[in-house]
Amino acid sequence: MKKPRGLAPLLLCFGAILLIIALVSAFRVTMLRGPALYTTGTIVEERQEQWAGDGSMRYRPVFRFTTSNGQQITVVSHHTQIGNQGPLKVGTNVPVVYDQVSPQLAELGTHSHSHRRSFEIGGTGMALCIVSLIMMRRGFA
Repeated sequence: MKKPRGLAPLLLCFGAILLIIALVSAFRVTMLRGPALYTTGTIVEERQEQWAGDGSMRYRPVFRFTTSNGQQITVVSHHTQIGNQGPLKVGTNVPVVYDQVSPQLAELGTHSHSHRRSFEIGGTGMALCIVSLIMMRRGFA
């Protein structure tokens, strides 16, 4: 029986792409954390989107918060929620972190919540890279 060709390099490429995405995401969060302020906001809408890949429904929370100088800002979250109903209901109070200079640069959650996604993506990418390197070393390339 022939050994599969191309699987290990494909896993390595996919793992490397995930690592790059994780690094960009972590860098973006870190840049926001420099002159960042924390406050509480409110979910004002859940935007429903159909995911092109598998047709599943995803939800993007829209939240509103008030800056330290009293300006009201409404932001569509970059993070999507999967499922029949998004886990964040309209009217729910949520933690918000925003850039002091450009308050439109805001995200839901706390510092650890925002970095969690980067760690999950990066961990998956690292695991795929390690598995693919083991496969190549053992001749499953």
